[in-house]
Amino acid sequence: KRQPRLPPPPAAADDAQTKPRARSASCRDGAEAASPASSPHSASRNFMDLPWLYQSRWRCRQYVLRMLDSQCVASFFVAVSAVYVISGLVAIFFDLGLVCIQPRIVSISPSTIAPGFLSSARSRTSMRLGVGLLRTDGWSETALQCDPLYSDTWVHIDRCINVAYLCLSITLALEQVAHICVSPKYYFQHKELRVDFFIILVCILSDLIVWLWLSPLLLDAWRSGGEFYGHSDTLKICVLLLRLVHLLLLFRLVRAVKAQLKPGSEISHAIEIVDVLRTDMPNVSIHSVQVVKNSSAELRLYEGRRKEIAELRGTASEKTLFFCGPRSTTPEDILSSEHGLDTNFAMAGPLGFALYGAERPAYSDCCFAFADPGGNRYLRQLLVFQAVVGEAEDVGYAQSFARSRPDAGFDSVCAGPWTPAQYMPEQLGLECRDVSSMVYALYEAKGQALLTAVVTYENPDAQEEIDALQRAGARDWHEFYESRPKELNTQQAMELRKFEAAIDCGVAASISDSIQRCKAAMVPEEHMDAVMIAKKEESESAGISLAYILSDEFLQLAREATGKSDPTFIDMKGPFFKSLDGRRIGQTRVCPRDLREGCAYIDTLPKQYRHRATHFMSWVWRYRLSTIRDALSRWAEANDADPSEIFLFVCFFCNNQWRILVEGSGQGSDNLEDVFAARLKQIGKVVAVMDSWHAPVYLQRIWTIFEQYMAISLGIHMEFTLPTEPSTTLIEQVEQGKEGIAAVIHEVSQVDAKSARATYEQDERKVKDLIERTIGFDLVNEQVKRSITAWVAQEFKARIDALVHQSQT
Repeated sequence: KRQPRLPPPPAAADDAQTKPRARSASCRDGAEAASPASSPHSASRNFMDLPWLYQSRWRCRQYVLRMLDSQCVASFFVAVSAVYVISGLVAIFFDLGLVCIQPRIVSISPSTIAPGFLSSARSRTSMRLGVGLLRTDGWSETALQCDPLYSDTWVHIDRCINVAYLCLSITLALEQVAHICVSPKYYFQHKELRVDFFIILVCILSDLIVWLWLSPLLLDAWRSGGEFYGHSDTLKICVLLLRLVHLLLLFRLVRAVKAQLKPGSEISHAIEIVDVLRTDMPNVSIHSVQVVKNSSAELRLYEGRRKEIAELRGTASEKTLFFCGPRSTTPEDILSSEHGLDTNFAMAGPLGFALYGAERPAYSDCCFAFADPGGNRYLRQLLVFQAVVGEAEDVGYAQSFARSRPDAGFDSVCAGPWTPAQYMPEQLGLECRDVSSMVYALYEAKGQALLTAVVTYENPDAQEEIDALQRAGARDWHEFYESRPKELNTQQAMELRKFEAAIDCGVAASISDSIQRCKAAMVPEEHMDAVMIAKKEESESAGISLAYILSDEFLQLAREATGKSDPTFIDMKGPFFKSLDGRRIGQTRVCPRDLREGCAYIDTLPKQYRHRATHFMSWVWRYRLSTIRDALSRWAEANDADPSEIFLFVCFFCNNQWRILVEGSGQGSDNLEDVFAARLKQIGKVVAVMDSWHAPVYLQRIWTIFEQYMAISLGIHMEFTLPTEPSTTLIEQVEQGKEGIAAVIHEVSQVDAKSARATYEQDERKVKDLIERTIGFDLVNEQVKRSITAWVAQEFKARIDALVHQSQT
């Protein structure tokens, strides 16, 4: 299947919508510009050129870093830090004698508790009495007895504890030493890592002092009972203070929990970038990889945006993207920017004005890589950045140059896989490389994109293209694209017409074959894209013929599909779009809106039954087919309208229900206000089909109330219609005079937008949120009541006019 080319932006959009740069010439145009390593960048951003990242003789460093950066190893060292801190607190209790060594229960008499015993208890060799009284029974007592401090058992346990602490601290030190051995230049640029290293060294030193010096001194002082014993309290305080040094590692644990710093993460990311480059462009020769160390302010902003997206969307993943920016941008502009990548480096493209990035480096290499300022025409530079993506709106091949934001519920837009429109080696007799890629558009890039690396490289696969462009008098594909003739010859015009006919036919094989013939005839991509855009707009703005809705053909189809003589449109939903019996309409037909199989009902009909919509129909899917046919037939007759000239926008027929019902890609409420307002303005007229004037279902649905409100707000002409039976009873009520009219007005005025419902809870919530956020439910209710009351009054007047006319004749 053909991967569409990414259409170029409008001719002046890049210059008009992109912030002017200090340097007007682009590296892509051959202008001289300082390389990232030599340019005077902002002091808040540092760069590290680490040759071992891309040189094979340093593979061992890369393997060590990958191991250290793995989730398992990182979690292990965090766990070691936690055990080290907690065990430090346990050791304090042990040193204070609050832990009972070899506890045992003994029975004693009152005579045992005597001055002599207490005196002997003070000796360093006797057992000491525990203070916990367990039971009292006449002249005897039961007590807990423990080994004394600095007994042989206590000394053995103390030695084991000290050795364990030393092992833990040395383990943590080995992690730091491994990072330093991998890249001392990177390691010592991080203040937090330097502090970690100093704290761990202090912990090792404190453990050695306690084990090799203070513990033996205390043991000797306790056992000898000499003059030095008077200083034992001082020694204990020193031991306790050295134990508290363990708590300094809490700072490391807090950072680990908050994921503020993962040592080596930037270098690991750079290694991943190198791997992606070598996988996507197997023959690439990398000259340098400059790892970008962003400022703490940028990192905080990025982390804050990641948390915000995660809370809002429930997920937040990081994507590595290759920069695709406007031609007026130079690497120096981006790398010296105080705010990093933001909308200042956005461009106008097929997804609107946004910051663009490609998943594949080959995509950026062909059209968006920067030329070497040193004069080596084969040398290129790619800017790589990380983007936080929660929920990306996948629009397939759809394009919208006017888009200014993603739809509600999304934080970015992705499309493709595309090939840049400017990339056309076939016109120079060259083989086209596979450069198609998914493309992401970020509309609020500040904090969502973080520059990570600058890669300087040569791609031998592109050298033939560079030489051919030079022979053609162009420096890059952009210049070649702009300089080529735009007129179509006879063969190209014929193939383009066949392409248009293939889209109308809706057969995937015919469309694919027509695309290949257009490419063989060298039809410019923008002409093919213009055809696709025109067909997309034609489909989206089409309305279904009233003659088809009233036809026996549709009536028979509905009855056969549902097995009912008078089905509702909800009954038709399953057989038409979800059943497995082969009746599904439009399942294998290619949709002209996105060139994917599964099209709207209206796209399956002959052209006589689909045309640009003349009226918007406001209705409810719960209506029976007879209700719709009767009401619309009466409305057409009352307006003396030819059904074959009336084309109604009916959501059942005109929306692509394969995308909404089958794929679940949307339920109609995204960008609700803008899309619906634009559609109503485009069509200009509304026909509201009421099922009854007595407790109408029409007024119980939030969508129809919203449609009423929007039509009134936009000043759109609106007409109402009823089926024959409720219309007759309405006239009968009106003929009863004041009481009858009052009863009718009371029934049709029962409008309560707040309690109205929608089929999908998500739709209901979005519509109600919009109403509540703008004018409120009360005003909506009032305006809809006023509109329906005016319609009843008009019906009454029409009835009076008819009676007057009847009496005169």
